[in-house]
Amino acid sequence: MGYIAARVTQYRDGFTLTFASPAGWDEGRKKSSMEERMEFQTSQETLPAKLPEAKFKAQDTFFVQANAFEICFKDTEVFHYRLEVTKVGKKMTDATRGPNSDFAQQARRRALFSVFKTLMKAHPEVFPDQECIAYDCAGTVYSNYALDVRPGEEFTLAAEDIKKTESTAMFFHNIEKLVFVIHLVDQFVLSKDALREGFDMSRKCQQVVEVISNTILHRGGDYHSLRNKFFEKSSENNLPMGEAKYVKVGFEKNCRIINDESGSPTMMLQIDAKRSPFIEHGDLIDALKDLLKVRDSYELERALADQRAFKMVNQQLKDVAVRTSHMSENRFFMINALHKKNARETTFEKDDRTYSVYEYFKTTYKKTLKYPNLPLVVERHQKSVSFHPIEVLIIERGQRVPTSKSTPLMAEKMIKKCQMLPDEMSKQIDDQMAGSKVGENNYLKNFGLKVDRSKIVAGAKQLEPAQIVFQGNQTVSANPTWRAGNFLKPAEVPRKVYMIIFDRCAKRHEAENFINNIRRSGEQKGMKWRNTSIHVEEMSSTDEERAAKIMSSGEVFVFFVTHQKQDPVHDFMKSLENKNGNVCQHVSRKTFGDVCSNKPATTDNILLKLNLKMGGLNYYLALGRNLESKNRDQQQSLHELKRTDRMVVGFDVQHAGAQSAVDRQLKVVRSEPSVAGMAFTVDGLTGMRGTFWLQTPGLAEISRVGEKMVEAVHEYSRLNEGKKPGDIVVFRGGVSEGEFPKAQAEMVSVREEFKAKFGSSYTPTMTCIVVQTNSNFRIFRERIPKKARPMDQNVPYGTVIDKNIVNPMFNEFIITPQRALIGTVRPIRCTIVDLYHPPGVVNNMNMDVAEQLTNLLSYGHQVSCCPTGLPNVCYAATNLTKRGKNNWKRLNCEDEDRMSMVSGSSTGRGTIPMDQAEGYFFDISDKITPKADTQFWA
Repeated sequence: MGYIAARVTQYRDGFTLTFASPAGWDEGRKKSSMEERMEFQTSQETLPAKLPEAKFKAQDTFFVQANAFEICFKDTEVFHYRLEVTKVGKKMTDATRGPNSDFAQQARRRALFSVFKTLMKAHPEVFPDQECIAYDCAGTVYSNYALDVRPGEEFTLAAEDIKKTESTAMFFHNIEKLVFVIHLVDQFVLSKDALREGFDMSRKCQQVVEVISNTILHRGGDYHSLRNKFFEKSSENNLPMGEAKYVKVGFEKNCRIINDESGSPTMMLQIDAKRSPFIEHGDLIDALKDLLKVRDSYELERALADQRAFKMVNQQLKDVAVRTSHMSENRFFMINALHKKNARETTFEKDDRTYSVYEYFKTTYKKTLKYPNLPLVVERHQKSVSFHPIEVLIIERGQRVPTSKSTPLMAEKMIKKCQMLPDEMSKQIDDQMAGSKVGENNYLKNFGLKVDRSKIVAGAKQLEPAQIVFQGNQTVSANPTWRAGNFLKPAEVPRKVYMIIFDRCAKRHEAENFINNIRRSGEQKGMKWRNTSIHVEEMSSTDEERAAKIMSSGEVFVFFVTHQKQDPVHDFMKSLENKNGNVCQHVSRKTFGDVCSNKPATTDNILLKLNLKMGGLNYYLALGRNLESKNRDQQQSLHELKRTDRMVVGFDVQHAGAQSAVDRQLKVVRSEPSVAGMAFTVDGLTGMRGTFWLQTPGLAEISRVGEKMVEAVHEYSRLNEGKKPGDIVVFRGGVSEGEFPKAQAEMVSVREEFKAKFGSSYTPTMTCIVVQTNSNFRIFRERIPKKARPMDQNVPYGTVIDKNIVNPMFNEFIITPQRALIGTVRPIRCTIVDLYHPPGVVNNMNMDVAEQLTNLLSYGHQVSCCPTGLPNVCYAATNLTKRGKNNWKRLNCEDEDRMSMVSGSSTGRGTIPMDQAEGYFFDISDKITPKADTQFWA
């Protein structure tokens, strides 16, 4: 879907949204029904007007520091220009556009910044003071004076005048000249008062400050610039990881509009310390040795002869940028795949002669290959392919490791390397601010901006923790040493229970001991094991047919144990759950051993999952002990918070990874769908059901949202004696601030679907709260006790900030519901984007209820009694998207063995005609969605 810009106009009763599409956005493209609904109907809707401040008395109040620095304004006139940069050669192309891989994006930015500096030096009459010019390395320029340019005036740089650097040589080779045209777009005063002039003006100010503060980072060239993330180019602070990777340190930067202490709008510069894995720069052959843990090239040759190793390396190398080292003018390209044949075996026709790659290198480059028996690297062109020996390629710098290439070992290492305690995190933020000069430089000064060197201090409060109530009103407090009580609704175990031991990771007698311990502890908590037969099976993890037969043998429950926690067989076993409603439980060898040793915490953890998977309910939630007694004067809000006819819904969307540069160049249709996950409550705040479905690749809004909400209401009604929910609260994940209109449009479509299916007899009140997990907020105690435990160094769980550092135009709050046992806690940002009530009915949702409900739901995970970082429905929806993605891949046979090593594309089933994609995905969704009427994802 294209980007939709929202314009928000402030009125007394709220904010009206209208839409503006960039020029050419919809050329040659049919809009989705959701987009049409957004343009037609959401423009009629309003973001909720500012609600009164929260009034509940908190458990505690205190001050915190944010990872943010206030920006002070001195009124400065700003001129906004649009810059066109055209490459002129055999054809004319837009120089600001190109591949979006990390390497290509950085190189293009460096090249554009370099030629723009050359342009400014060549025309001092237009650019008399370069430090009064801010450039975004694409098509936007800001200055604090009017540039002396005529409309449509062209400036040229001949090819010989372009400064030769690696980046400019890469992006501006084989051209005659560059042509620049500068267009005046806007002129306004950058000031604190401008932030009060409505959304449009405040957004302008926010954008110009972003570009100004970035310019010093682009000019210095000391950072890998990846959108709004910046990582040090220097290797001084690199952290080794192995597997041809290392961790780089850096930061993420944002400019946000907030309230100051007096309640007036101002702006802050937000810095979040980051660590990210990068692919190690250097000879490709050395990287492969490190990846496969071999000592020399001969061992590498033998290792790559193994099918699994070849498959793994092929997956790791795809889309990695490499540079040749054997040519007179070396060039870079993106690896498409490994070729199974070597340089001696691979031949091609040239000049009426057949060459092997080995012979061609010897003849053309006078180079005898040292390792001709190694596989070749494939470079894919539009109509052909090229083959390159591994030994002549060098991995380019500045390439992050995408999530799709993360191995279990790498993920484990990253978790450890990113665990910074609050004191260290706070210090890194200060160090990055000082070292990068992003908060103090001449660009800021010349535009009248000054960044305070001290972190912003804001008032915070701690909300009352929820009470976790097991059977018999047994209450458990949220702490790491909790013990589960008797289950509120114990499940009945199926008549057959299997234990599958994969790859000889356990003994048969140990499996029987495991089952007996689980059975004994489960019966103590109320689970019913009636005439249950136990079956232990041993098999190879490659024996999928036998495992599938067990999963489909009537009504069964299956445990399966593997050596590692993250084993490939996990995905296969979980994909079998959709066949006939049976569910399974994965147990690693370590967990298996702990249960066999009768360790109570591990056994409880298994049982909490088991009871949910089998249809039981572990506990319910009650308000904090002192919440009602402290707030007797807020009866309406307390009544709203305790509503028993409320259904809470969580939505999330997971997208496939970005397409390769070659696939984009060849205009290959994206075939891997996006996955929408949905979880909703049907029994208090903890009894949940959930589902997932596939939708058009890259679609950010949720398709079929109205249909799925109708199904959820029917399920709620079925389990609640025919009663439908009178109030629905939706927690929507996966959208940014610029996509609030999408979330609101979804709610409009839900109400339309309700009207179509239920008529006017069913019109519940509805609230939609957008939950952002990647807003880059960090919250620290005002004084961090450096020698304390991590949980005591962090802010207390249930910390909420709803003043000072939140957007003054939205109903939003920042909350850290979880208890931090390691590292520094990451808060979530919650914004109310939709408040609906039918005529004659009042929606009593307010800031108190929104904050308390969000906090309350974080205790509803049911496997952990400690609060999680998200409301339980959001946590579940995210897990459901992962399950959906896994099931799609299994169905689609996404296996390297069935892929062409040259083309890198799947053979047939992954290619979906996009004019039929929507219906295709609807049909496929029904095939891969589990039929279990339980919390199967626990």
